[in-house]
Amino acid sequence: MQDPQQIVFGLTPGLTLALNLWVAATILTIPLAVFTLLAWQRRWWRAAGRIGLTLILLGAIGCALWLHHWNLLGWRS
Repeated sequence: MQDPQQIVFGLTPGLTLALNLWVAATILTIPLAVFTLLAWQRRWWRAAGRIGLTLILLGAIGCALWLHHWNLLGWRS
C-alpha cells in the first residue's frame, strides 16, 4: 500500500512514465523534421507518401506545442 502523503503530494510512477514518454516523443520530432526534409529534397517515395509524412510531422509539432502550452514539457517532480 502506498503512503497517503505520496498519493496526495507526489507523482505516481505511472504518471512519471507518461510524462517522460511525452518528452521523448517531442524530442523525436526533431529527427522526424530532418527526415521529412530529406524525403522532399531527394524525392523519396511518391508525392502521396511525402505528403503523408509531412502531415505526421505537422501533427507531432502540434502535439509538442499543445504540451508546451499546458507546461507538460520540462515538468518538475
